[in-house]
Amino acid sequence: MESEGEIVRHFWSPPKKKSNPDTRRSLTAARRQGSTSTPDSTNNQHPLNDAAQSVNPDTPIPSSSSSREVSTIHDFIGVNIELQVNDVDFRIHESRISKFASLHQLVEDARRVNPLSDTLAIAVHGDNKLVSDFLSTFELLSASPLEHVDFSYEVLVSAARISTIYDYPTLRAFCIKQLEGLPLGAIEHLRIGHTLNLKPWEERAYQELTEREEAITKEEMLALGVDAYFEVASMRDKRQKDQITRLTSDLRAMPDTRQDDKLASHRVNGNVSPAPPKLDCDALAIYEWDFSLSHSPGTSKFEGSRYCA
Repeated sequence: MESEGEIVRHFWSPPKKKSNPDTRRSLTAARRQGSTSTPDSTNNQHPLNDAAQSVNPDTPIPSSSSSREVSTIHDFIGVNIELQVNDVDFRIHESRISKFASLHQLVEDARRVNPLSDTLAIAVHGDNKLVSDFLSTFELLSASPLEHVDFSYEVLVSAARISTIYDYPTLRAFCIKQLEGLPLGAIEHLRIGHTLNLKPWEERAYQELTEREEAITKEEMLALGVDAYFEVASMRDKRQKDQITRLTSDLRAMPDTRQDDKLASHRVNGNVSPAPPKLDCDALAIYEWDFSLSHSPGTSKFEGSRYCA
């Protein structure tokens, strides 16, 4: 298996010093559309359904630039593959796509049909993000291994999507690892999870939205969708109820300070005076009646009823 450093090293080659006028014009047109790389383009003949395993094509995918309105994009290196992506042609060398198992299979099929042809044509079709995703992928693969390049969030997501659709596991793992090192918020985690079918990323986003104190924004609600928003809202509601339950339980477990105040009122010079004893009122009534009979009128009566329980 390739190391991460070999991913870009395998595809990069220095540009030729000279190129024909058509090449320069096409590259200039590509740059005007926002491309930061010099990927190739080609013609293709064999369609391939874009529906790939573990990728949701309907999920909005961030892109570093809009779809290029360029008929042909030439590469500096030798061309032997014409790759048509929707209505855009990439003229590239086979080495640029040889690690993508699905694309490699298309090349082999085309070679069996035209074994003597110097240039083989293949085609793939997909959503309106596919062209820009391929451009971002070629941008990543064209980076020089001698320079440290911090790829943007959009480029990494696009390359991860292409590597998932067309079966290049090493590139997919590289992109995901790079994305993990970026300071991403809940929405970015959620979109990446949806796009690349990464359940842990989705769960991380749900947990972050559930545990934070701030309310969910409108943008986050739209990114979540109805079902996910309802799930997150339910989790937030349950968390708040659990907090109230714990708080109530803690309050009930606290000691009764009123009894402590009564004991404190009997403290004298650091010593605790015993509280008056609680008496049986029925027994006290009999005692007081007997006591009054044994004394002459006018004698003071023992008043103990105030100490009755």
